[in-house]
Amino acid sequence: MPYSRKNEECVVHNTSEPPNATDQSDRNVRVIDAVLDKEKEGGCLSALQTKKAQLYMIQNMSSGVLISAVAQACHLSRSHFSRAFRNSTGCSPRDWIRRAKLLQAAKLLTYTDQAIAEVALACGFADQSHFTRAFAKTLGISPGKWRALRTSVAKDDTGSLHFFG
Repeated sequence: MPYSRKNEECVVHNTSEPPNATDQSDRNVRVIDAVLDKEKEGGCLSALQTKKAQLYMIQNMSSGVLISAVAQACHLSRSHFSRAFRNSTGCSPRDWIRRAKLLQAAKLLTYTDQAIAEVALACGFADQSHFTRAFAKTLGISPGKWRALRTSVAKDDTGSLHFFG
């Protein structure tokens, strides 16, 4: 397939029809341009590197995660790792770990009877106040209200608790 250079980007044209002949060829050009733009931005992580980074962040969630440590675990510089992680996942490493912390907190609030302060510390937040602000800002509801809405506690004849999510 012949190609033409346009602003240092490779645009592939189908030889059987002129460019812009159909909407499909326009879409193909846009897809190729998007791939080349990602390559210029620093590429993406491999699937193995992405999983390794996410696992590392989850395992170290409660003790605090340094992006430089995650990058080192993937054998990349901090800046290259951050760009490649964003290209691979669609969000920054910091945003990804914040979402993972809040997801874990929501699960703990729903399925355990741990105090909110304990949940906050288990998920790597500095304190209950910090956790409550982050939770409410992201989900639009306080952790206490989340627990009340998501957890229906019913006692059966034996007196044991049953949780329904």
